[in-house]
Amino acid sequence: MDILLKGIIHDLLFAPSGLTYILYSYLNKSSRPRIKRWIQARSKSISKIEKADIVIHSSSLGETKNSLIFSELIREKLNTDGLKPHIAHTVFTETPFETFRNVHIIPTPLFSVLVKFIPDSLKLLIFYEKDIWPGYILSAKYKGSNIGIVSGKISKRSAELYRKLRMREIFSYVDFVFSAGDEFTERFKYAGFKNVQTSIDLKNLIFIKNHNLPVDKAQKSKAIVGISLRGIEELEFLLKTKEILKDYTLFIAPRHNFEGIKKFMTEKGIDFISLTHISDDTLKSILSEGKSRIVLIDGYGMVDKVLPYASFAFVGGTILPFGGHNVLEPISFGLPVVVGENLWNIKEKNELIESGVMFVVRSPGEFASIIKKGIDRVKILGYVERKRSRAEQELDRIYRKIKEVLGKGF
Repeated sequence: MDILLKGIIHDLLFAPSGLTYILYSYLNKSSRPRIKRWIQARSKSISKIEKADIVIHSSSLGETKNSLIFSELIREKLNTDGLKPHIAHTVFTETPFETFRNVHIIPTPLFSVLVKFIPDSLKLLIFYEKDIWPGYILSAKYKGSNIGIVSGKISKRSAELYRKLRMREIFSYVDFVFSAGDEFTERFKYAGFKNVQTSIDLKNLIFIKNHNLPVDKAQKSKAIVGISLRGIEELEFLLKTKEILKDYTLFIAPRHNFEGIKKFMTEKGIDFISLTHISDDTLKSILSEGKSRIVLIDGYGMVDKVLPYASFAFVGGTILPFGGHNVLEPISFGLPVVVGENLWNIKEKNELIESGVMFVVRSPGEFASIIKKGIDRVKILGYVERKRSRAEQELDRIYRKIKEVLGKGF
């Protein structure tokens, strides 16, 4: 069966279920704003990517942020080797499309649509992490492109579903898979992927990007950054910590729901500044003057402005039972990280705790006590350097494979 026929069959099977899902979600009033936003984002997007040698696809804000770092580092290596590829990025969800420049949102994951959307010049499609669409694989292969997966993740449920649907023939078109760990390697193989190699979670690439940043400044400011906060409970946890410390500036970065956090603090009479309303010079003044402030980071992609100058980070989703979010980003800036007890999503939790870079607390008083006691920053910077070295080695291994599949035709 040729690829075109497989693509047609794919769309006949999956288009009705996708349409049903959209209609069902639209009829649900709570889901309607999300569906409208999904449609509006696609109405603003282009109808076709005109030119790209490499396309890197991701989905969530975090995945896309990491894929952009990956793209930057791979481009540097290709340029060093005398190659100057045109690299494009596609995403599935609206937030990264609205946050990052020069990121394209795919219309729908159907073969008949994507085969018109991707460029004829495409030589390599890379799925970054876990947003892997069979229709995208078929359309890229139909255009004659190589296909790879890096930092690959697949849930146990998805692996079982793919196996039941007998997707092995489609997945055989994927030229290489670098999984994010041993458990994912086994799932990819079970689902029907070939040429699967165990790699690492490429969130570690942040350690390369942030190498040589002024992390020593973290010792000079009294600032706490709360990242990916979930719910009012986690906000209150940090506000109580600040009350105990008194002279620290608190930066609050909700995972979502900026307006809800603003409303809560306004109604409670809490004095705060929105980061979107202050200049970079004002931000530096706040960090250096040592006055007690509360600053709301009320936009996506703005946390990096604060991390190089903060002294401690708190990562949310750990007081409330969400399992925790990305702790490696603040650590890459040389910051110790404090979390609550819900840690099941943090794969490196034991290593981080034993290395003295992450601390689990049960109360604001315990958090404040850790800050007052102080942290061995030499130990933290040593951990950062080890992570950077490991990420460099893995990036080199992936790059060699990319060069191999691109071949002489690039």
